[in-house]
Amino acid sequence: MERFLSRYYEFHERKIIGSLPFAIVSNNCWGYQLYKTCDRSYNTPFVGLFLYPNCYLKVCQNLTFFLCQPLKIVNHYSKYVTENTTYPVGHYGDVEIHFLHYSDVDDARKKWNARAPRLLKYYQEGNPIFYQFNDRDGASESDLKCFHRLVGNGRSISFSTFPLNIKNHYQVSLRHKDGNVVADGVKLYRARGFYFSLAKWLHESQS
Repeated sequence: MERFLSRYYEFHERKIIGSLPFAIVSNNCWGYQLYKTCDRSYNTPFVGLFLYPNCYLKVCQNLTFFLCQPLKIVNHYSKYVTENTTYPVGHYGDVEIHFLHYSDVDDARKKWNARAPRLLKYYQEGNPIFYQFNDRDGASESDLKCFHRLVGNGRSISFSTFPLNIKNHYQVSLRHKDGNVVADGVKLYRARGFYFSLAKWLHESQS
């Protein structure tokens, strides 16, 4: 059902969004499918990866810094787990980028360093960036509130299993199997039409 509804949303989004400029920054895999829907190349490095809340908020606070600096250190170490990860982890100082869906460190580094300059150029040309955050990986209510303060301008959207009285925040029933957080980014994105209009959000937040 999720896949069928997602295709239905895609059909209408493709027509409504048209050539509207957008770039997605997300703490996980939410949103990358929009590029496929609109038949566009990725103008963001936030594809196939996730960031823990503290790291993601630091990126949101100073995005251009992370886009300007080439990613050099990529390994399988993370301060958040006791054992080495099975996937690459990129490091900008104490900020970690977890390349969950990448095959090796060279691929992760290459893709990030190719896509980050595209997002920087897009932003420097005055185009809007749209940010997504959700309550996975330990994100708290205060983290979500901080996120909306950092981004603002109506270009931030968030999801959680708990209510939060903030514009563009949605309490969702689609949960991970443990029941305490929302579903993964792909499933959450597929169910977007239950909670908001993606195309409307992009249109209304252009200025």
